Amino acid sequence: MLLQIALYLLIGFTILWFFKEQTLNTILKEINFVLLWPFILLLEFIELVDNAKRRRE
Repeated sequence: MLLQIALYLLIGFTILWFFKEQTLNTILKEINFVLLWPFILLLEFIELVDNAKRRRE
């Protein structure tokens, strides 16, 4: 379980490494992103599916 948590945080901080903004507001957003990145990706996926369903109708 510790390995899973470490991978989770490593993936999150690796993604943030590409965005090198340093203001306090962006640092707080980055921390939220690291903690919630799977849910953010899931939300994006759900929005894509909803948009695809709307286009089909």
